[in-house]
Amino acid sequence: MTNQELLRRAEIFTNREETDYAEQELIEMIEQDSVLIIGNVFDWDYQRRGLRVSFGKGLLGFIPENEITIRNMRYQRGFKMPKDAFFLIGKNIIAEVTNHNVYRREFELSRKMSMKKSISVLKAGDIVEAAIESINEKAMILDVGAGNLAWMSWKDFSKVPYNSIDNIGFEKGEWLNVFVDSIKDTRIQVSRKKAFRDYEEARKEYQENENIVAMITDYRNSEDHELYEFSYWIEIEPNVPGILDTHKALPIGKIADLRILSVTDKGLKLRLTS
Repeated sequence: MTNQELLRRAEIFTNREETDYAEQELIEMIEQDSVLIIGNVFDWDYQRRGLRVSFGKGLLGFIPENEITIRNMRYQRGFKMPKDAFFLIGKNIIAEVTNHNVYRREFELSRKMSMKKSISVLKAGDIVEAAIESINEKAMILDVGAGNLAWMSWKDFSKVPYNSIDNIGFEKGEWLNVFVDSIKDTRIQVSRKKAFRDYEEARKEYQENENIVAMITDYRNSEDHELYEFSYWIEIEPNVPGILDTHKALPIGKIADLRILSVTDKGLKLRLTS
């Protein structure tokens, strides 16, 4: 079994012989080198205080409570387990294999070690892929690797105005390219707008009468309010603003068919094509 094979999501196997073979191979691998696995957290062990994980070809793992996260463990009244553990149930996680428990026929795992290794190679100035963990009207929380969470305020999302109250156009689990602004201990700050080129550079590639498809991101105060009833901001691409003045009321978050009327200093002047 290769590292690549181990880094698959957990699969259900009824063939005990296959599981035995995978178990023995993993034992030999961890004797020679560190091994990371992707596993699914399926239960909390109340007696041993830790998470139970399934991975690979029917293999089982256990993460002790003190190996779940590099952050301070959060406890909350009414929870029968740490809050951090509760929110991992049912999720896929990355963990390092630390030992093999012969008696229980399971592998001891550490999510904390995989998080430390991930954050150790991350540095300010990097552009990385990050998965959206949660969205609110103030910020996005993103996973930048192995469960390490980064914070991004809406002002760092784009140079195009966004109506953050509607949390438009993006969903949990979606991947974004982001720029690592700063790392302090386990606190990571990222920016989407710094990961992409500015409008001054991008505007050269757009031409009048060019047809494009883009999303309406926010309402706009128009200078032409006497001529047009509605005005909107459009994100053509990250940091590239479009301006749409129209007589038609449109919902924020709508993907619209548009035509470029002109390229201005403030953005691309647009009109609807349908």
